Amino acid sequence: MTARIIDGKALSKQLREGFKTRVSQLVSQGVQPGLAVILVGD
Repeated sequence: MTARIIDGKALSKQLREGFKTRVSQLVSQGVQPGLAVILVGD
């Protein structure tokens, strides 16, 4: 496997656009999106 340089800004933009689309779909269906964090360990 060869190393690849990843453009973080481009990847971030792509992920944000995907999240924006999905969140819009959820809101239109009456779902209130949220964020949860689960801490495991000491």
